[in-house]
Amino acid sequence: MEKDSTTRIRYIFRFLEGTEKVFEVVLNRQTGALLQKKRVSYPSWTNLEHCRCKHCPLNRAEHPQCPVAVSIIDVVDFFQDYQSIKQADVIVETEQRSSRREQTALYPAVSSLMGVHMASSACPI
Repeated sequence: MEKDSTTRIRYIFRFLEGTEKVFEVVLNRQTGALLQKKRVSYPSWTNLEHCRCKHCPLNRAEHPQCPVAVSIIDVVDFFQDYQSIKQADVIVETEQRSSRREQTALYPAVSSLMGVHMASSACPI
């Protein structure tokens, strides 16, 4: 996909101990759909039938994994051992602007990052 046909949002987490983690969200500029590489395998918690939403219209044969769960794998994997109140500097960059919060709790930024992933996933709901 051409660069002009995508929108990129970068979430940069800089932890007080000096480590940094960058998440780059790539969206189709026309559709708003999240663009992700396919995986060879998926965690069991991404299976469509695992905690399936009550009104999910997806067919398990066509969609073995929940699109929302698949979209957040990397975020969940990275933050699973962090407490939500852990402090970090967080920078969110788009083509138009940059926003920075210094020494803030992780939960607002992680919530925002997950929200972008969830809203741009292939979930029909």
